[in-house]
Amino acid sequence: MLPPYHGNRRISTGNHDSEFSSSTERIDISHEDAINLWNMATGYFSPCDSFHDYNETMEILQNNHLEDGTAWTVPLLLPISNKSWDRMKNGHILSLYFENRCIAHAEIREKFSLDMDFYLKRLFGTSDMNHPGVKRSMGRGNHFISCKILSFNRKNFMRNHGCMDTESVRNLWKKMGFETICAFQTRNAPHRGHEFLHKVAMLMFDGIAITPSLGPKKDDDLDDSLITMAYETYMKSYLNPQRSFFIPVNYSMLYAGPREAFHHMIMRKNMGFTHFIIGRDHAGTGSYYGRDEAIRFVRSLGEKYIEGVYMEESFYCKRCREITTEKLCPHDDIFRKRFSGSLIRNMIRNGEHFDPDIMREEVFQTLLNLSAIREEMA
Repeated sequence: MLPPYHGNRRISTGNHDSEFSSSTERIDISHEDAINLWNMATGYFSPCDSFHDYNETMEILQNNHLEDGTAWTVPLLLPISNKSWDRMKNGHILSLYFENRCIAHAEIREKFSLDMDFYLKRLFGTSDMNHPGVKRSMGRGNHFISCKILSFNRKNFMRNHGCMDTESVRNLWKKMGFETICAFQTRNAPHRGHEFLHKVAMLMFDGIAITPSLGPKKDDDLDDSLITMAYETYMKSYLNPQRSFFIPVNYSMLYAGPREAFHHMIMRKNMGFTHFIIGRDHAGTGSYYGRDEAIRFVRSLGEKYIEGVYMEESFYCKRCREITTEKLCPHDDIFRKRFSGSLIRNMIRNGEHFDPDIMREEVFQTLLNLSAIREEMA
């Protein structure tokens, strides 16, 4: 049985552009904000249908839930420029533009600013400007508006990466007749450690879906097309197509560690998943979060309609000659090859020697060839 939408309320915003006058105030928004609009309008952020106001933001940061008590861990904020700030009035209707196209209309509810040091330390656990999420947040300013989304024009949003809305994903599970379906979130190309997790999950559940985050990321992360092509190559050769799916999620990474891990899980709950893999340093970056901090945080919130799947770190053991884990392998650490996204990225970008213990050769060659084409085009 599929889980209910989070907060028992599905949000789906349709097109009602004809209802709004062309004299509405135009606001140009960022790619990140446009993606948040998409996720609100298509059910991923249910039960939220608005960019949050001051009180809701503080409730989330201090207590990890919305004002109605629904668990929620990441405020949805819409920053506006200093130039537009003075003109904003409660009740005004805005036309929200991205890439010179009107993608939504919204009604202003409130203008506010935040104690940014408090906001950063609660959301990211740090105010260190070397943290990519902190740096991006500080660059967005400290003027925000809360507004209810009145309409969303999907045709005018040109960067949805072919992502489905949540109801379409749920209909797929109903068609397949699955009772248990597990989601795997990633922002990296697949290595052998990922493959181990996927196949363990396929033994446990009716099906698994790879749900990569496609959208803005750190500069040193692989871009979306490389991730997509790498997974197409890998899944075609190594996963049962009747029980494995590639369902990208339109999302702007925050690198907020534990809080973002729960946020990812709620988005998958809204997609109809019954289980969600939370791994080592989920949604983390650098050394800002503890190895199992995300797992402990998600467990503490006690979400009952989607279960976290907490898998220990896998590695390649040269003595076992296979991918394994601490629970299975009796050998010392000197025999173990560890996996990491940064290791894979360096292999590709620096042309390092291919290691079949780390990555499938077909996947490595796909990434290498695409990277070479990109360099030639540049």
